[in-house]
Amino acid sequence: MQVNGPLKRFVALLFVAFLSCGLKTSNGAPDDCGLVLKQAQGLLSQQKAPQAAALISSALPKCAVSVQAYDLLGISYDQQGLLDKAERAFRKAISLNPSWVASHNNLATSYQHAGKDGEATAEFREVLRLDPHNQFASLGLAQICLRHNEYTPALRYLEGCGAKSSNDPGLLMALAEAYYGAGSKDAAIEIVKKLSIIAGPDPKLHFSLGLLLAKLSQYPEAIAQLQLIPEPLRDSATYANLGMAYAKLSNTDEARTALETAIRLDPANLDAYEHLALIYVSLHRPDQAAFLLSLASERAPQRADIAFSLAEVLIEGRVYTRASDVLSDAMKQSPADAGLLQASGDLYRRQHLDARALQAYQNSLEIDPKRMDSRIGLARVYEQMGKLSDAQTEYEKVLRIDPTNAAANADLGEMVFHNGRLDDATRYLERAFTHDPNNLEAGELLATVYVRQGEYVQAEESLRRLLQIDGTNARAHYMMGRVLSKLGKDKESAAEFEKSRQLLSSHSPSARQ
Repeated sequence: MQVNGPLKRFVALLFVAFLSCGLKTSNGAPDDCGLVLKQAQGLLSQQKAPQAAALISSALPKCAVSVQAYDLLGISYDQQGLLDKAERAFRKAISLNPSWVASHNNLATSYQHAGKDGEATAEFREVLRLDPHNQFASLGLAQICLRHNEYTPALRYLEGCGAKSSNDPGLLMALAEAYYGAGSKDAAIEIVKKLSIIAGPDPKLHFSLGLLLAKLSQYPEAIAQLQLIPEPLRDSATYANLGMAYAKLSNTDEARTALETAIRLDPANLDAYEHLALIYVSLHRPDQAAFLLSLASERAPQRADIAFSLAEVLIEGRVYTRASDVLSDAMKQSPADAGLLQASGDLYRRQHLDARALQAYQNSLEIDPKRMDSRIGLARVYEQMGKLSDAQTEYEKVLRIDPTNAAANADLGEMVFHNGRLDDATRYLERAFTHDPNNLEAGELLATVYVRQGEYVQAEESLRRLLQIDGTNARAHYMMGRVLSKLGKDKESAAEFEKSRQLLSSHSPSARQ
């Protein structure tokens, strides 16, 4: 379900409403023509478009000068999907009265149904030239803008037609989406709060609110909206989105349960397989993740994104031969997919085939210059080849676009650490660990840098954050013991050393026998 779906339904209703207004003006047509058109509109309201078209066509000789007749005929064709015929009928209506805005609006709406957004935009703008305050045309233009992620003009059209003061859920949902896309997150949240009050029992609206709140990173609120959908009405998509929201909050058990339910309700819900696989990756269970992604890939071999995820899991698990087979098969169908080229680069890099890795990453970036993971991969190859200046240049390109990118900050922090640039390393690693607390390697290295700098209080703080995430990290407990010893906390230091010793013993070969 698209978030701006309610706006689409609102526009479709106005499409017929304008015609009702049109029937009030005879426009020179004889009275018996008006009677036929009222009968035709009744048929259209009953979704009997073929009968309406036949009735209007038979009456055209006596309705030859009726704008409304051709409007109705266009609607009847549009409802049947006969969009070329609909366009001709609306064009005829416009030729009879070029200033009649309903015909322009109806033609624009039909163009939208045909996927001709450029033509639809031109017609809606013609309406606004004729009638600058026409709400229907403003809504139509807002819809087109939202579909093309042009949020600022969408806001202008929505605010201009009074959407902010409206209580119509469709308009408010579209307005919230536009605010979110334009970067006005607080304004979007305010609209969502208003929507949540007036939502009532409508499960579709709660679903749309849940999606939008998730996009706004309001995950607890998103879960609350989705849970307002009665259990008998919850479908696979509902549970999948619940699972994704729980995963964002690191509620792994709830996320896994919800995603498994989504798959049980609809074994073809491939997104649920992907997100459940990500959970297993986070749980360090790559075999289970690969199994799920393999099932998804078998169901949709044409999905390059699934092939990419499967290949990445296999590469991480060092199953290189199978990863190569997956990528080879996928690239036969999608040879110019930036993600598959990135995964190929990742595979070649892990196999130390540096020249091939460089080419794959560069090809990926030619297709999608904003693909940050490909640029990070390129930097890692340069670093692997000892071309540290080139590597730093690529990392900095990433950070200019996305200063909070955890992977780029972590990699660059590690690189400058080994070059002895401790202050720079601290800055990069702090960013990495702040924006990705699950990056335990960055957390450990940050603590190491603090120790090298003699900043033991900061080192203790970093290690405590790290151990809250992974309390079984023997190295972190050992480092904590050293840091606490430097701080004169001898009793706590001894306890940390003992914890480290116990963890190492429990993982030794003799302990497992």
